[in-house]
Amino acid sequence: MDLHIRLDGRGTLTGQIYQQIRDGVLSGRLRAGEALPPTRVLAARSDFNPVRPAGSPPLPAGSLICEYGVRWQVYDSRWHAFVVGTNSSNSIYHTWQGSGGGSYGPWVSLGGTGRSGVSTLPYNNSSGGLALEIAVVGLSGVRYCKNYNGNVGGGWWPGQTSWTSNGASCRLF
Repeated sequence: MDLHIRLDGRGTLTGQIYQQIRDGVLSGRLRAGEALPPTRVLAARSDFNPVRPAGSPPLPAGSLICEYGVRWQVYDSRWHAFVVGTNSSNSIYHTWQGSGGGSYGPWVSLGGTGRSGVSTLPYNNSSGGLALEIAVVGLSGVRYCKNYNGNVGGGWWPGQTSWTSNGASCRLF
């Protein structure tokens, strides 16, 4: 079964999960009576995963708290954590492990504004290098994304604090 829950910030967490499972059954993507994956598997495939992965060090002091939870992603052999902050603009923040599975660095602002959890998607770019896309629903309801590729260009595209809503540039749309 292929089930991925996307949180959009509308309604309660429970209500959004229920509605998406119901829609999956009604559309035929999910068969009535089909068993759902275990909670840990579902959390790993969803935009909301509040549980720190086993073996991952604690997040940095002053950790940000948000109702959307922490999105965990392994990229470049290290754990990365993404959150929508509780500041007045709901900016997106990122922290990652040091090399060799070390402790996390400080939270870094990626700009933007969010009203959903952060979605992540590692992929191979056109040069065959590893890249990472992140996406969030903005306060206006529009989906935004940005991509990181440390192998080509060495940073975030379209910029450290810039995002794009161009669906042709976003794999998660």
